[in-house]
Amino acid sequence: AQKNNPQFSIELHYVPHDICTQLSGISQWLDAHPEFNEWIYENLSSGDKQDTGRSGLSAESVLRVALLKKYLNCDYDYLSFVLMDSLLFRDFCRLEANQRPRRSSLHGLISLIT
Repeated sequence: AQKNNPQFSIELHYVPHDICTQLSGISQWLDAHPEFNEWIYENLSSGDKQDTGRSGLSAESVLRVALLKKYLNCDYDYLSFVLMDSLLFRDFCRLEANQRPRRSSLHGLISLIT
């Protein structure tokens, strides 16, 4: 697992809506506190026994996905859908173009956060 997505733009896909403004503020706050990525990385790495297969979400993305789930107050099915459908939410979570996390993956990753 990676800690961050270093090549990712910190700018959110702009949408003229309060949700975009709020997520932009949260994103800026998270960027100012990289220690949270470290803590999530430690949670994710504690059970990591193999380093094979395709790369998963970075610790930074897992943290942001978990916060988005709380922000939207939604279940994992809906979270998976919005992460496939919404550029704003994908940008907030710093997902790469090929990353389309499924419900079960999201649940498994978020449940590792202590």
